Amino acid sequence: MTNTTEQVKILIVDDDTATGIILEGYLRPYNYYIHIVDNGEKALEWAEKIKPDLILLDIMMPGISGFEVCERLKNEKTSQYIPVLFITSLSDPYSHKKAIESGAEGFIVKPFNADLIIAYVKLFARMKKDHDNAEQCLDSIKKIVGSSIRDLANVNFAVSGNLEMALLNHDQSENSYKYIKKALYSLKKGNKMLHKLRNKMSFE
Repeated sequence: MTNTTEQVKILIVDDDTATGIILEGYLRPYNYYIHIVDNGEKALEWAEKIKPDLILLDIMMPGISGFEVCERLKNEKTSQYIPVLFITSLSDPYSHKKAIESGAEGFIVKPFNADLIIAYVKLFARMKKDHDNAEQCLDSIKKIVGSSIRDLANVNFAVSGNLEMALLNHDQSENSYKYIKKALYSLKKGNKMLHKLRNKMSFE
């Protein structure tokens, strides 16, 4: 298995070795990077290590269940947007409901169909890619806006300083004095608004 930054990364979690091999066989022709683990603890460990684009997750496993794995993934900032597809022998409505409540995006009952697995994988991989692209765009926008806010704040600070100096000049008329004082007040108010906006959007 060769890993490149362009490959879709899939984490398969199942204590049944045969199931992992079958799933890998379905997905190998699509050049996905695939890593297989056999329990929930390893799933959490490798989700943190490789940051997969999709997790195919069994429910009934030794140690922590797939439900708990999914819940813990969805509660972590670094993994909450990774799509989780449950692949399980459990077919009862309660298990399906619990899967939804744990945050999973899909639920397939064994024995599974290869075409359905592939369709889900393609869909969720595309969803994760779209989300990552949106996050990158948002980060770029934040940087641009943050830089603009800093520049504007610097200009306002410089102008405010000049106005402060002008107020110390006693040769100006009364009207000019009032105008400068009003402009200075507006600039200071604008600076406070920029500061609040910058803090709200976490620009550093």
